[in-house]
Amino acid sequence: MSACSASRNQVSRTDDMYDAREKGKGCFVQLKDGQFKHVKTLELVKGIGKTPHLLADGNTRYYPQDIICYQTEDQFAISSQHFLKGGQKGKVASEALPGFAARLRKGKLNIYVMKYSAGAKVKDEFYFQQGCGREVLVYSPELMDALIKNMPEALDFFNDYKKYLKKNKDLTATAYIFTNTYVSRRK
Repeated sequence: MSACSASRNQVSRTDDMYDAREKGKGCFVQLKDGQFKHVKTLELVKGIGKTPHLLADGNTRYYPQDIICYQTEDQFAISSQHFLKGGQKGKVASEALPGFAARLRKGKLNIYVMKYSAGAKVKDEFYFQQGCGREVLVYSPELMDALIKNMPEALDFFNDYKKYLKKNKDLTATAYIFTNTYVSRRK
């Protein structure tokens, strides 16, 4: 039973990542010098004994240390070097390159998630950005309260329903409300 629910949660998370991509831009890599390399295909290569990298059009390799952000057919991810303030150092390549955070939600409130190693477990670290071009901060309940202080409906939703929802569903639902200023309450 738990395996089924885990796969359902993963599908939802994958859908969230797909929906949070840069629309109409296709696959690309932004290099540290600011150049954009638009490509037809971009694949995350990872595995035992392999240095994680992106493979563009089946032959060009891009390594994490050379990239600011990238977008595959499935997700947009950004280097956490620019916003790691109090967060974990991501060294796990599962959903994105090591040290990169995948975007779960895009809008007035952007949500990113990065995998990090905690002993024998791999955990998620969530980050928030209010709009584009602003500072990205590590998640805390206090930060969430501050970000949505002018949206009491979204704050109520977050506080009332966090015990019922998985963390990433809770955060993306709150971001959706923040972005669309619409609240659907359970009775």
